[in-house]
Amino acid sequence: MLNCNNKLQSSGCMAEQVDKAVADYVRVFLTHVIQDGLLQPIYQEIIFLQNQFKEVPTLQHVLQNPTVFTAEKRRLLGLLYRSDTPPILKKFIDFLVNQRQASQLRAMLYAFEKAYHVYRGVQSVVLTTAVALPEDCVEKLMEKVKKRFSCKEIKLTQQIDPSVMGGYKLQIGTLQWDKTIKHSLYALQKHLVKGI
Repeated sequence: MLNCNNKLQSSGCMAEQVDKAVADYVRVFLTHVIQDGLLQPIYQEIIFLQNQFKEVPTLQHVLQNPTVFTAEKRRLLGLLYRSDTPPILKKFIDFLVNQRQASQLRAMLYAFEKAYHVYRGVQSVVLTTAVALPEDCVEKLMEKVKKRFSCKEIKLTQQIDPSVMGGYKLQIGTLQWDKTIKHSLYALQKHLVKGI
């Protein structure tokens, strides 16, 4: 049990409890989805629902609003479903609404996406370069990442940032490889200052 002594610690403990609850809900749901052989269709629907939250920012505010009745939240979420939305996902979301957890739906969608990536061996990678790299260079670099991190698949996001000057920067989870000219110049400057 978490021990919280003051308001600051208490708010931190509340956040940890919410995060744990989200993780627990997602873990149970993911287990059922895998057992039912519905992982891929559920994942596609999760991505679709995430996009709905992006396109309609007020959706999250409505789900968080305690003055909006549960039935209205359920009706609103029902409007988001497509004709082929798997019934198990509808049941899961309905359960969240009944448990007064609708405000956590967006967090659960993102937590499910992360859990899916872990289960499937997918690694999220952000590649930052000064200019767009040729496709064959990106493929070779991603093959090295796959071998280094023993992942089956990579979800790649490419960013262009002229300030890196040249080279590349890879963000892989919490790890960062900085092979940019900007970083090398900074390291050289730091080394020369130490030597004086």
